[in-house]
Amino acid sequence: DPTKVNQLWAQAKTNPVQPVEIPSEAAPVQEIVTLGEELKKAGQGLDSIPVPISTPGWDNAPYISAAHYITKDPNSGIHNIGTYRAMIKARDRVGCNPSLELGQGIYVHWEKYRARKEKMPAALCIGGVPAISYVAAQKLAYDVDEFAVAGGLVKAPIRIVQAKTVPLMVPADAEIIIEGFVSTEYLEPEAPFGESHGHVNPKEYNPYMEVTAITRRKKAILCSIISQVTPSESSVIKKMAYEPLYLDHLKNTLGISCITRVMLHEPLTATQKLTVIQMRQPSQAEVWRALMAAVTFRPAMSKIVIAVDEDIDPENLDAVFWALGYRSQPHRDVQIIRGTDIGHAPRHDARGGADDSCLLWDATLKETSTIQR
Repeated sequence: DPTKVNQLWAQAKTNPVQPVEIPSEAAPVQEIVTLGEELKKAGQGLDSIPVPISTPGWDNAPYISAAHYITKDPNSGIHNIGTYRAMIKARDRVGCNPSLELGQGIYVHWEKYRARKEKMPAALCIGGVPAISYVAAQKLAYDVDEFAVAGGLVKAPIRIVQAKTVPLMVPADAEIIIEGFVSTEYLEPEAPFGESHGHVNPKEYNPYMEVTAITRRKKAILCSIISQVTPSESSVIKKMAYEPLYLDHLKNTLGISCITRVMLHEPLTATQKLTVIQMRQPSQAEVWRALMAAVTFRPAMSKIVIAVDEDIDPENLDAVFWALGYRSQPHRDVQIIRGTDIGHAPRHDARGGADDSCLLWDATLKETSTIQR
């Protein structure tokens, strides 16, 4: 029931269930194991995985798009799971696009290994328990074990197994695991690639992983997302994951108790650019605190943020536009703030620069009115 998703996420984060380790011989994902030099033989390495090209004529290679990079903090040992596209470069080499500028958990790990002058062990997980995909899309606290939160979602321990060639635990019930080490010394060219915002992302320099093993089920199923303009599987998963995160931050962390809902618009905008905050009889101060807090919470998102009253359904854009038209005066109720992060958006604006701006719009009632029903 979608109306209970917020509650389920809250329960999973508050009541995590620790994973349980099982032996290799009992792990479905390690039924077939290919190691080392065997990966360089035709049909034995990454060329054995039927990865589709998302944007024929534009993408420079097949990209693994629905897999999750697993890394761990070298000091605490806490694992992080994140979804980052992976360009297939050779039978034993795969790219890693972790959006370094967004400060993802994997980037923190990468910096720690770089300070040690060591390569970062990593594993790319494809398929398996859906809860792993959900926590990979969620923005959990850095020091939270995401295997345990995934267990909290399903109210049972996630089965994990020791990887074959890297010091990491991986989901035992995954379909395919690609193991290896990510260089912390060099970056390589990666992309162009057709992105979910409807533009082709130009070439940039990103990390890459030297593959040391591929393990899989005997009848493995490739899980993939064709990365095109949303809606898509990934954007719906993000919407269901991010909305309770926003609500918890604004309502509970910042104490804006009159907020009843935060809606991230998903079709076409992929939850990134349009945010609607529903409020119950807010003061003007609370409205502007909420609008600005949404922008600063995820600087790469919430480019257009609108506050509406409780009687406006945020999912009904006709109702939202009605509120914009009849409950606001733009010269009084709109602010534009410059200097925000461009985030997940095209980086080839002819005007140059990587800065963006955001629009904050108060479309709540300012006085008692009689409304036709």
